[in-house]
Amino acid sequence: MVVGPRSRSRRCEPVSGRIVGSVCAAAITAAAALVPPVPAATAAPAQPSARPADRSVAGLLTQLKTLYRKAEEATEAYNATEEKLRRQRAKTRDLTEDLARSRTDLAASREDAGRLARQQYQGHTQLSTYTFLLTLLTPHPEKAADQARELDRAAVREAAVVERLTKGERHADALATRARAALDKQLSLSAKKKQQRDKVKKRLTKIEKMLASLTARQITQVAEKEREETDKAQRKLIASGVLGNSRAQSAAPPPPVPVPGPGPAQGTGTGADPG
Repeated sequence: MVVGPRSRSRRCEPVSGRIVGSVCAAAITAAAALVPPVPAATAAPAQPSARPADRSVAGLLTQLKTLYRKAEEATEAYNATEEKLRRQRAKTRDLTEDLARSRTDLAASREDAGRLARQQYQGHTQLSTYTFLLTLLTPHPEKAADQARELDRAAVREAAVVERLTKGERHADALATRARAALDKQLSLSAKKKQQRDKVKKRLTKIEKMLASLTARQITQVAEKEREETDKAQRKLIASGVLGNSRAQSAAPPPPVPVPGPGPAQGTGTGADPG
């Protein structure tokens, strides 16, 4: 789940301008409820020195835009790390499952190798040299050939079990190494995500503190300045013809349907009398 200050800033549109206007509009509404209007005949009280009244409106707006841009950048970085962490968790989970299956197969191969070793020790699949020589001296040499073939098959099975066991051990070791590396990367991304989350909170706290330091008049002036800049940018865009041409093309009425022109004089249809 993507987490960050986007939920607080997305409804304010892009950071470049309108986000400041939206925040200022909300602040103006709150300030209007708290600050009573000053009568026209009464002299305006002096601005308190603790307030940043000496800062220009343009400077305040620039500061707000800068703070919101940095907060948005921090949010984008946080969300990107969150997505990387999600994919890394899935990769770590897949590797862990593969490692578990590999270890299960390896245990089965070891069990097969142990069973084969016990059978060989008991003489069920492999003939001793002495027994094999005695079989050759018997009046039924075909039995010796059968037992020789059985001995070859047992050797093939043994080699296959040993090869499977060796490959399984190598595969399990490789998976264990990859799983450890994936887990280390996951932990690193988790730590990075926490740092970026703290950075986002810090940026938003700066914005809140700055808005809290402004008077209602300053907030009104900043909002008005932001609207002026937005209107100016829109007028400049319209004057460039980029929007005008597209709007003119989309709003242009369809071509008129041709109407037949007037023909000869339309009367009752009787015409002139024949001479």
